[in-house]
Amino acid sequence: MTAKPTERHEQLGQVLHLVAKAWRQQLDGRLKPMGLTRAKWLALILISRSGGGITQRALAEKMEIGEPAVVALIDRLEKDEFIVRNPMPGDRRARSLALTAPGKRLISKIEAVAGTLREELLAGFSAAELNTTSDVLARMKIKIEALQ
Repeated sequence: MTAKPTERHEQLGQVLHLVAKAWRQQLDGRLKPMGLTRAKWLALILISRSGGGITQRALAEKMEIGEPAVVALIDRLEKDEFIVRNPMPGDRRARSLALTAPGKRLISKIEAVAGTLREELLAGFSAAELNTTSDVLARMKIKIEALQ
């Protein structure tokens, strides 16, 4: 038998959205002096975490933007020499995206700024609280993915 939702439970989705939005805004503000927009830093992080094997289409899906918009973004990042497009074996039309040496240096700076922000935001919470929060959110993500 599941517990009856309380008002706090009913507001959980809204709170998750507001926390994620505020966190992104804080990171935006800290990365703006480096000349980075949210689209740029997010694309660079996603490319970095993919290990150099993400396609333009997959990047567009992860960023939740259209392919024409991601192509323009990739063009800018390539012009700035942060990424390169590499041919995909077995598919002449597809290209995988990888960071260049300057892109990797920039990612190190982005990760440092993001790490500092994360430390500030999580300060004051116990390891048990953070572990429980992470576990609950990971389980919720699994349930959401199962609905698709």
